[in-house]
Amino acid sequence: MKIIEYSIKNRIVVLFATLVLTLAGVISYFRLGKLEDPEFKVKEAIVVTLYPGASPESVEQEVTDKIEMALRKIPNADVDSVSKASYSEVHIKIDESTPSDKVDQEWDVVRKKINDVKTSLPLGALPPVVLDDYGDVYGMFFAITSEGFSKEELYNYAKEIRKELEKTDGVAKTTLFGNSDTVIEVLVDRDKIASYGISPTVIAQTVSYYMLGGDKANTATLKTDSEEIDVLVRLPKEKRNDINTLSSLNIKVGDNKFVKLSDVATLQYAEGTSEVRKKNGIYTVTISGNDGGVGLGKIQSKIIEEFNNLEPPSTISYSWGGQSENMQKTMSQLSFALSISIFLIYALLAAQFESFILPFIIIGSIPLALIGVIWGLVVLRQPIDIMVMIGVILLAGVVVNNAIVLIDFIKTM
Repeated sequence: MKIIEYSIKNRIVVLFATLVLTLAGVISYFRLGKLEDPEFKVKEAIVVTLYPGASPESVEQEVTDKIEMALRKIPNADVDSVSKASYSEVHIKIDESTPSDKVDQEWDVVRKKINDVKTSLPLGALPPVVLDDYGDVYGMFFAITSEGFSKEELYNYAKEIRKELEKTDGVAKTTLFGNSDTVIEVLVDRDKIASYGISPTVIAQTVSYYMLGGDKANTATLKTDSEEIDVLVRLPKEKRNDINTLSSLNIKVGDNKFVKLSDVATLQYAEGTSEVRKKNGIYTVTISGNDGGVGLGKIQSKIIEEFNNLEPPSTISYSWGGQSENMQKTMSQLSFALSISIFLIYALLAAQFESFILPFIIIGSIPLALIGVIWGLVVLRQPIDIMVMIGVILLAGVVVNNAIVLIDFIKTM
């Protein structure tokens, strides 16, 4: 009652405060992030490890059990696994009560546990990979295409744009799609290795040792007064991708007898199988980005700015996709639905109150309610998504109902 009396007696103050909040709300609206679907955190991750040539029993005993043992040390975590030929898959599910902003920290702990167990895995097993990004929601996709350029050239353009985009405050995460890494293929000559009495497994194990450093069973141990340190010996990082260095690796073929890798195999650079994307038969490289609070509009402007700064040929074009495109369609549809609902409300109120003025006063409370919605999103740092828009439509009905009660009360005073 006191609030109503104060508002009636101090109209100028109330109008000024409303105007300030409205202007601030409008400005904040354009700075809010916009997504079609809300981002969510999945509290489950998968640890995948490849062990080429190993049976399910070997994978279980030599890989899966070791990873499980490490992950079971994490409190309140459920761990289960699947072991197949050459393949290990371990699922870890953290406590459902874990706050969303703490989930990434839990995955960091998981990665540390996996890093600790890497050195105990058998020779020939590839490094485990932790997959934990199921809940990532990318706000927009920026696709670069050209008929006259290779995907490597397009990828270089995309890398430069991504490099500058990551320096922008408020960009939460960026990812490149459509790139394929260059790898070194080792093509073994089976006739030659048969003449030396060795198998392809010997080649694979030797190369793996030089690249990964072997396992605990085949490494030196440095003992100090308080601990034992396993020493892994492998090629320097800059040498692991040098085809000349790899060609000169020694392969043991007997007691004190060695041959060069190039004597029994052909080494060549080749395109990896990371990912190849095409759009209408044309190679495409895509940059995805997620809004961290600056709004998709600013991210899009930054991408276009960096794209133009590179001065690409006229044959290279770009297009937008993802949630930025879907959100525009969804917002248009929901805005139309909100407009229809407001019109119907006005028609019903005009018939009920037998007045064309009072319905405008009642409906005028809807924009004021939206100010509270915007400020709530700003304070909680949440983007506008489809769930927010549905909530706004429901809020319009609640606000109108309250306004009707208030107008009726004022008329009886």
